[in-house]
Amino acid sequence: MCNLTIHNIENYEKDPQLRLIPWILWENLFQHFISAYELSLMTLSYKEAIHIFLPGTKNMEQVRQLLCLYYAHYNRNAKQLWSDAHKKGIKSEVICFVAAITGCSSALDTLCLPLTSDEIVKVIQAENYQAFRLAAENGHLHVLNRLCELAPTEIMAMIQAENYHAFRLSAENGHLHVLNHLCELAPSEVTAMIQSENYYAFRWAAVGRGHHEVINFLLDCPVMLAYAEIHEFEYGEKYVNPFIARHVSRLKEMHDAFKQSNPDGVFDLVTKSECLQGFYMLRNLIRRNDEALLDDIRFLLSIPGIKALAPAGTIPGNENELLRLALQLGNQGACALLLSIPSVLALTKANNYYIDETGGRLDLRAVA
Repeated sequence: MCNLTIHNIENYEKDPQLRLIPWILWENLFQHFISAYELSLMTLSYKEAIHIFLPGTKNMEQVRQLLCLYYAHYNRNAKQLWSDAHKKGIKSEVICFVAAITGCSSALDTLCLPLTSDEIVKVIQAENYQAFRLAAENGHLHVLNRLCELAPTEIMAMIQAENYHAFRLSAENGHLHVLNHLCELAPSEVTAMIQSENYYAFRWAAVGRGHHEVINFLLDCPVMLAYAEIHEFEYGEKYVNPFIARHVSRLKEMHDAFKQSNPDGVFDLVTKSECLQGFYMLRNLIRRNDEALLDDIRFLLSIPGIKALAPAGTIPGNENELLRLALQLGNQGACALLLSIPSVLALTKANNYYIDETGGRLDLRAVA
């Protein structure tokens, strides 16, 4: 038996032992390589493997070894594996890591039986809450919940660890259910999670992996839409434009349903978040500078919560952002719709119709 390196998924699937290890782990954790010793832990009987088992000195070496034992022998030796591994010198935190990677919550229960509450917290804290991050990365929500139950005072620290690593990697791997749960656990951290590492969750979910459900979930947050819609070349046609089209269509359906029940009422959005999202959708429609989009622009401006943001914008000191964008692009139709709003027109007059910003494209005095 010798060391083995396999990069090709077809060859990996042909190997009766290696294919027991999920491809994502073979690719990311094993990095396409398994030593002869690790392979022997899988090919020998459980009794023989435990007999020759000699844990490595580093945590990651132990994780790899324990994963080899787990995937080759767990089904037949579930009750013995964790206690045997611990007796052989596998560290408690390593068992916790492997439980998080594999989703085997029973390992956590076995591990925690002899430990005090403080000792359990220390195990969960190991390597900056690595177990929590691994569970999120691998999509094991039940393990996340168990870790939160075991260390409730550490929940925020677990989420924030390594600059919101749990959120970023669960997005990269397409685990929408984990993202939802993390946002529910820490609603005040959602913006920070999305913005971490320069919008890593979106950039890798969208461009790197193509997880469309995750992409739409992230775009539903105004701060994410604000970033993505500006980057029209990278994300516009494939992600942002379809998202906005669906959302505007849904708003129109809501508007029509409201008017049927309240013919004299005014349809509006309830939350600040919804209004901000509407503002960024409006900004994108203006940016695309297409006459076919004017009806959608007109519709969004008919919603009071969105209309109120038109003159003020979302950033202090950047008033009339939408009009000035339309002006810079020469989007005359959007300029006319915006100037029909009295507060936008008043601000425009106060700034001498932004003559210095026209670039010779449009004279707002003529449009107004």
